[in-house]
Amino acid sequence: MLKLLFPMVKKSGRRSFLFCLVLILVLSANVLAAGKSAAKKSKPGRMAVVSLGRGKVALFWPPVLSLYTGGGWQLQDVRTGKIVACWTAKDLERGLSSLPGERREKLRPFVVSLRTMKDRKKAAEQVAWLLMGGMTDFSLARKLGMGCLLKDVPKGKRSYRLTILGENKKTIGKKISSRVVDGWQADPLPPAAVGLRGESGQNGMKLYWTQSEKQAVPTPLFQVSRKGQGGKEKLLTPEPLWFPRESGPEKPVFVDISAPLETRLTYTVRLQDIFGRLSRPASVTVFHADLDALRPPEKVKAEAGVNRVELSWELRDNPYTSGYVVERSRRGRGIYEVLTAKGLSRSTGRYLDKTAQGGFTYYYRVRSVGPRGDVGRPSEPASAMAKTAGPPKIPADVQAEVSPTMVHLHWRPLPLPVAGYIVEKKKEKDNTWVRLNSDLLTLPQFDDPVNLGDFGCRRYRVTAVAFGNQKSKPSREVAVQLPGHPPVPTPFLADVRADEGVVRLTFHASEPAARTDHFLLVRGNSIEDVGLVIAKEIKGSATVYEDRLVKPGEDYWYALIAVDKDGYRSEMGNKLFVIAGSPKIPRPDQPTAKLLEKPFHRVKITFARPAGYLRAAVMRKLDDGPWVTIARDVAGVGEIVDADPPRSGSVQYRVVYLDESHQWGPPSKSVILDFDR
Repeated sequence: MLKLLFPMVKKSGRRSFLFCLVLILVLSANVLAAGKSAAKKSKPGRMAVVSLGRGKVALFWPPVLSLYTGGGWQLQDVRTGKIVACWTAKDLERGLSSLPGERREKLRPFVVSLRTMKDRKKAAEQVAWLLMGGMTDFSLARKLGMGCLLKDVPKGKRSYRLTILGENKKTIGKKISSRVVDGWQADPLPPAAVGLRGESGQNGMKLYWTQSEKQAVPTPLFQVSRKGQGGKEKLLTPEPLWFPRESGPEKPVFVDISAPLETRLTYTVRLQDIFGRLSRPASVTVFHADLDALRPPEKVKAEAGVNRVELSWELRDNPYTSGYVVERSRRGRGIYEVLTAKGLSRSTGRYLDKTAQGGFTYYYRVRSVGPRGDVGRPSEPASAMAKTAGPPKIPADVQAEVSPTMVHLHWRPLPLPVAGYIVEKKKEKDNTWVRLNSDLLTLPQFDDPVNLGDFGCRRYRVTAVAFGNQKSKPSREVAVQLPGHPPVPTPFLADVRADEGVVRLTFHASEPAARTDHFLLVRGNSIEDVGLVIAKEIKGSATVYEDRLVKPGEDYWYALIAVDKDGYRSEMGNKLFVIAGSPKIPRPDQPTAKLLEKPFHRVKITFARPAGYLRAAVMRKLDDGPWVTIARDVAGVGEIVDADPPRSGSVQYRVVYLDESHQWGPPSKSVILDFDR
């Protein structure tokens, strides 16, 4: 049944089809609900209308159950009040009789069953299936009573009102009205597809596009055609397909699974509205590459030898795979280097890496090469450790040089087969050696950073490591004395409070407090903000500080850094967060007002310029009328002009300050001008 009614369902896919059904149920919800109660007032509903020009107007609306249980409809010209079209049960019978044979035999029982169906919910769903068929075929829509084609419509703009009639010829539900159209001025065709692009995929050519938001009528369908190099255009959708809801940046609208490989293709997309009108074509030309040719080979294996690794893999049987590229890395997820810059032939399934060094683990990947020299994604890595033998000699002549920022170690290099070196450190009064380099050092040198405040004695030693992971005995120890001194104790910020535009901080120095000469105060605006030093000379004996340069309503954090007499700093102390409060808004001084007649009649009001984050508002009062604000959020100036003062009577002016949170302060005393004097 569905296949006869909607031949595009099978091609559109189950998900797209189910989406379209849900969409139709939503579109028809208003009209379907209208059959449950009589309408009290005619209101515009959901009706699509389009002018075809030359006196033709097409209309479409969602059907209701009563149309298939003996009811009908009337279409009225709102401008003249005349009935221009009607439809009854006889028209339904004639429409069903005019359908092709097999389709008529399937559709007639489907419609007739609605007359005796007691389950109204199931009946409404069945009507929605008919609506879906009507949206794909306007001729079928007219035969099933959900559309109308008016001909020889008089010139001029007009709208139409639809009345649904029951079996007793009485009105059912609310009347629905169309938008205004002129039957002699054809409406534009549906907008073309937007952003059409093609993407060569593993399973075919993927086409992506979106629909324009400016649509006079629903455009749920589309057609796609394809043209190859030097070939004819071929329609890929003999029946229009539904636009799928799940399409988007990652999900295509249409996939051409039969697209020929390794050729340039031109695709043309036309959208179709519910009246069967096609949009202007949108085209895109894309080269459809055989991505399967770039699929990496399988069963990649690596076998270790002495200072070498032999690699093997399974050959691809794709005729477009032209060869292979072998890559190597010292880490499974590290950066890979290409070992075969010129590539290997498509018949080669082995490679011998003679540059591998014993004791190192190497990771290998193989990529397939396409017909145009393009390289595909890599295979899963295969790893092996090249073999070696014998421990290396003990590193000699280890020396250490101290600078303010680092300890530079260097020693005499050892010949191969040394894979690298390990540097270890032991601090003063510590019996444990700590390894400093996680990876082996390939050069006979190492820099150990000296942080601010590091002090005391450090001892170092070096161990050589062979390619077979065999280690030498540690070298002799070398000791250095760091130039630093004990760290400055980190201060503690005990409390932060905000009150009337001032942030008050309570803090103290950590023991030994005598080490702290003064504090640096750091302030930031967010957790991610590294902060800025806003006060550099807070005495070490101080315990309270007030920050008055804050913005009301802003979030801040504060922290302290202690500095000793030699200028050495501690680590930043703990952070405390606070929201700055609003300061008390002062009362402005009384403004002055001066009447000026040239070049035009105006009043200049002068007042004290607001300071800090404050802004001014100027208010005016005519005679005994209310106060009216004539200027607001004034900042940076101390005067404004009232360009439209009265010609007679009296006027008063006053000024009010307000802060950034729009809180108003007390008004100033007013100044009065009497124009009758």
